[in-house]
Amino acid sequence: MDATYVGIDVSKDRLDVHVQPTGEAFAVARDGEGLAALIERLKPLSPHLVAVEATGGFEMTVAAAIAGAALPLAVVNPAQVRHYAQALGRHAKTDRIDAEVIARFAAATRPEPRALPDEATQALAELVTRRRQIITMMVAERQRDRVENYIRVGQEEGAKVALGGGRPEGIDKGWFVEPTVFVDVENSMRIAQEEIFGPVLSVIPYDDDADAVRIANDSEYGLCGGVFTGDNDRGLAVARQVRTGTYMVNSSIPIDFSSPFGGYKASGVGREFGEDGLELFLEKKTINLPAGYSPTV
Repeated sequence: MDATYVGIDVSKDRLDVHVQPTGEAFAVARDGEGLAALIERLKPLSPHLVAVEATGGFEMTVAAAIAGAALPLAVVNPAQVRHYAQALGRHAKTDRIDAEVIARFAAATRPEPRALPDEATQALAELVTRRRQIITMMVAERQRDRVENYIRVGQEEGAKVALGGGRPEGIDKGWFVEPTVFVDVENSMRIAQEEIFGPVLSVIPYDDDADAVRIANDSEYGLCGGVFTGDNDRGLAVARQVRTGTYMVNSSIPIDFSSPFGGYKASGVGREFGEDGLELFLEKKTINLPAGYSPTV
């Protein structure tokens, strides 16, 4: 049975829905009842991915409802879908792309898991495949070439591609790279040590928490990190030991505008946001007074 992909376009008064590869299309009202009807209609399809082109507002309400129904969700960047539409020779009549193109985009950019060495990596690959934003468009051709070179370097150094590793099928134009997961990675490899700035993830095994901290700190960079755990105290203990300017425990949101943001080591000097960020816009002055003089104002 072919995998099923669903695209949803949120317009002013309705939700337009398109199913690939069957071509089924329908619409529901843009309200709570319509959203409930949409979920009930999607569940029997067991879709591999439900993609919503979202810029905020009610689109995110739709996305939250889909995720809450345990359906695999992709929140799609409109610029990426528009680029894909142009690659297909399709152009939006308005500022939105239709639901069919969104569904086709989701299907074209979803990589298939390969044979993986253990259950943990298999679960990670499924997570990347089913529960992710579609982030496959590079900003320029030179950046796509750079990312693809890192994928080649990783393989040459002995790492194994467990997921992705190429360009999505069905896209002849544009600068797309499949989300890629490497296994059998040593922390000394370039794909583990250098900043790729592309959808490439390395899986590195560790013996215990101390070994995980050692691996994380064995880097010249230290901008941001994170840990996911069922024990928040254990996660906090790890966070305190990893040398990054920001560290997340069971969260994927790195920036709080009320808190300082910046890196350790080669990841930068200084901080943005919070009180520390305001210091960059202030000047301090020292006035030396005569001995014995105490100002009254």
